[in-house]
Amino acid sequence: MDPQNEGKIETSLLSPGVDYEVLFILSMNESTRGWHNLVTLKLECQDKILKEQTLNLEKQIKLKGEWVELPVGKFRTSDSMGEVIKFAMLECKSNAWKGGLFVQGVTIRPLKGP
Repeated sequence: MDPQNEGKIETSLLSPGVDYEVLFILSMNESTRGWHNLVTLKLECQDKILKEQTLNLEKQIKLKGEWVELPVGKFRTSDSMGEVIKFAMLECKSNAWKGGLFVQGVTIRPLKGP
């Protein structure tokens, strides 16, 4: 993955056999610029892409100043527990200056049952 906003977690820190979701927590201010360019969200496990999506952040974050949970993807932990889950938000294709985006963090939480 190209470096921008990325991270990883070892599945040994999570419960085995559980479905999880990964979300970026984001906000934009009134002076936001450059985020009309498409952003790629990626979720990988052992270098295999589990989910990859491209979206426009300005359309996803409609209210300036509000925090939004932006889903990256879902995964299930295996019983082997030796895996690494990687997640990223990338925008490397345009040369446009960007500003006004705030990343509070990433949430990794178990999905609720059926």
